[in-house]
Amino acid sequence: MSILVKTILLATLLLLAALPAHARPGGIVGYADIGCAECHSALGAVPPAVTIEGPTTVEPDAEATYRVVVRSNAVATQIAAGFNVAASAGELLVGSDSGVRSSENRETRRNELAHTGPRENDGSGEAAWSFRWRAPTDAGPALLFAAGNSVNLDLGSEGDADALAMLAVQVGADPTPTPTATPAPACAGDCNGDGVVAINELILGVNIALGAPVAGCPAIDANGDGAVAINELIAAVGRALSGC
Repeated sequence: MSILVKTILLATLLLLAALPAHARPGGIVGYADIGCAECHSALGAVPPAVTIEGPTTVEPDAEATYRVVVRSNAVATQIAAGFNVAASAGELLVGSDSGVRSSENRETRRNELAHTGPRENDGSGEAAWSFRWRAPTDAGPALLFAAGNSVNLDLGSEGDADALAMLAVQVGADPTPTPTATPAPACAGDCNGDGVVAINELILGVNIALGAPVAGCPAIDANGDGAVAINELIAAVGRALSGC
């Protein structure tokens, strides 16, 4: 091996050794829900604000457009950003943004999205990417996860910082029934609903105030808190004297 070849090889090895071991300018998946600190040191750096923007209700098997936004909180030094997006269900799609790529997470066997290269911040200190998400065929809740990394473009990992975001999306109708408010009693203390507060109903109200089950006369529990207070007894007495 000639001295020239040896010199070139040595120079190449020294150059490779000087490059960061973990920085991935082309993005990497598998970090959307745990963050990027494993590859980018946040020591002394200011984390960005990361958000996922888009609809929070989507019909089953329908597609919707979303944006992941990384806003730098140190615009003088962190001048660009990258991202990784994952979903708990459904399918993530690249869409029309040429700065987005799809890659399989080898652990989950699901496709995730990442940047093709760092995107420089706009005038407001934000870098954003658009993507598509196809909802699963079954109704129910789903989650979108994002890790955003704000970077200084020095090809190293020092001075960069990451943050996480999550967006809950309801697919189809929410199966949880909407609770209905219990209507206020028409006449406080009228336990049997006959339009009159009798002495026995007042006595029952006192017993409830002392610890008896409120189910014995829900009408005396005016505020519906499961207990009978002095003011509620006074209101019932007033109804007994003046009528309903």
